[in-house]
Amino acid sequence: MTGRLEGKVAIITGGTSGIGKASVEAFLREGAKVVFTARRDAGFDQEKALQAQGYDCMFVQADLSKEEACRKVVPACVEKYGTVDILVNNAGTAGSLAPIVYGDPVADWDNVFTLNIRAYYLLIQDALKVMIPAGGGNIVNVASIGGHTALPFGAAYSAAKGGVIQLTRTTAIEYAGLNIRCNSVSPGITLTEMVADVDGDTLTAIVPAHKAGTPEGTANCILYLATDESPFLTGQDIAVDGGVTCGRCPEPPEDFLKELRS
Repeated sequence: MTGRLEGKVAIITGGTSGIGKASVEAFLREGAKVVFTARRDAGFDQEKALQAQGYDCMFVQADLSKEEACRKVVPACVEKYGTVDILVNNAGTAGSLAPIVYGDPVADWDNVFTLNIRAYYLLIQDALKVMIPAGGGNIVNVASIGGHTALPFGAAYSAAKGGVIQLTRTTAIEYAGLNIRCNSVSPGITLTEMVADVDGDTLTAIVPAHKAGTPEGTANCILYLATDESPFLTGQDIAVDGGVTCGRCPEPPEDFLKELRS
């Protein structure tokens, strides 16, 4: 199926790497016009490469840990394309990993919360001011399974991502009557720049599917939520995690496996 987002205008934050980059590419393939952001100026080269392929997109360099940078994204999109139909909040940081007792209140709390949830809130706020008078819109927030399960040595990240899920639910019920949907996805271990190397033994130990996710797989889930294929779906979080949030699955006995394979 193609053209699932034909005529739509989307903003995707953190669009130069990982899940964000895969989402930018997926949305463009499906016919959307896309404004994507990142801190790094590499986005300008990405913009040129995508435009050379015939896609309609624009890069906005923005450090979303700063309020003034957040506040320029939606106006830039409206100036370029006249509206905002879809907002994908994806930009984030894991911060440093440390036990709570040793955590730095700025590096391990304020910085993580500023980018991982305050930026989401500010962009949602600005997008709603466009979507409400336009008669509707769609918001997808990227959370994490860290918002569902305890994440030892990552208290700030886990707490912030849990907050993203609740921000999603609150936004959904506040604006459901105005034809605005808001959902989130919670990726598990995904092979992005934030997860450089995950060995097979680790995956077998903690992921029932015995493999890591891909940015493209999560992007496809985001794409589904952003299309009109899910018109009655709002306030929900979809865990894209290989079964991690369902609990651990013990290895079946080898003789049982042999029987199944025969």
